[in-house]
Amino acid sequence: MNLEQLLVENFKLNLYEARVYLALTKGQMTPRQISAESQVPLPRIYDTLRSLEAKGFVEERGEKFSAISPQAALEARKAQFATAFAKEQDQRARWAEELVKKLGPAMRSAPPDTQDVILLRGINAISSKFREVISASKDIMLVAQKSLGAKEFFRPYLKGRSTPVRILVPKHAALTEDDISFVAQSGFELREAENLFLDIMVADDVVMLGVPDPSSQEQFRSIAVLIISEPFARSVRRSLDSIWRTASQIKPRSK
Repeated sequence: MNLEQLLVENFKLNLYEARVYLALTKGQMTPRQISAESQVPLPRIYDTLRSLEAKGFVEERGEKFSAISPQAALEARKAQFATAFAKEQDQRARWAEELVKKLGPAMRSAPPDTQDVILLRGINAISSKFREVISASKDIMLVAQKSLGAKEFFRPYLKGRSTPVRILVPKHAALTEDDISFVAQSGFELREAENLFLDIMVADDVVMLGVPDPSSQEQFRSIAVLIISEPFARSVRRSLDSIWRTASQIKPRSK
């Protein structure tokens, strides 16, 4: 990926802005010189420079313009993204609260869904359902295998839970000390065992089974099957309990 692409794709400059900024990193220039160096048409140079000024990439010095240092400009741009994202999140939170107020009563009054099996495609659908299920469950057991690679999607929903959670991972799983400390500080139990082949969640009368989805183009290519059945959940929990009893406990290292 060349420098133009990096600026366009990662820092949201348009192509003219990227070319002008890269040209100015070679030294101060007049608008006409910038046009010749960057191959940006002269009639577009002035609005491009004003846009770059607003984004913190260039500054005007008399009749010439110069580039802000890459470190300062890119750090400022990252801060702009963070501020904009925080504002968007605040707005999303307000709209989410409004939607919950309006849609929640309607869903509670609707007849119960009789479907016992639900197919979830993609990590976002899976993590959303994961949050919904664990927030309403009291007896939770997790088998984390492939899902360890996507733990950042699930960990926030476990944080701050008062309900005990038991977690099984494969022997020699790639756990960090931070992972182990998080589990311990949350009051959860963590054990490792051999022959764990699936990602599984058992929460009250719900079982979620996760498998890879080779047809997906996502980074985390997954499908999960959600089964709502008290007898099935009881059977799966019984099987996992037998593995749990012989599994080895994982604790944080003593400092």
